[in-house]
Amino acid sequence: MTRKHTRAERRGRLKEKYFIKKERVFVLVFMAAVFMVLLAIASYGISVQADPFLLFVLVVLIIVLIPVTVFVVDLLNWER
Repeated sequence: MTRKHTRAERRGRLKEKYFIKKERVFVLVFMAAVFMVLLAIASYGISVQADPFLLFVLVVLIIVLIPVTVFVVDLLNWER
């Protein structure tokens, strides 16, 4: 015979298994802020005609940040 769990027990197990909303929002805001800062630095570098190697590095960082952000956000929205 299987054991029946109460609603409080099920909720407790789900809270242990998933991230809370504050953690998800904090990481989303942090990732968006980092992305915006990198875009602002790249835009400023283009406007002042900075060293092309620096601009190349910034563009590569932005391109690498996109899949990393998608991975982290996907990880946060599912189980620990």
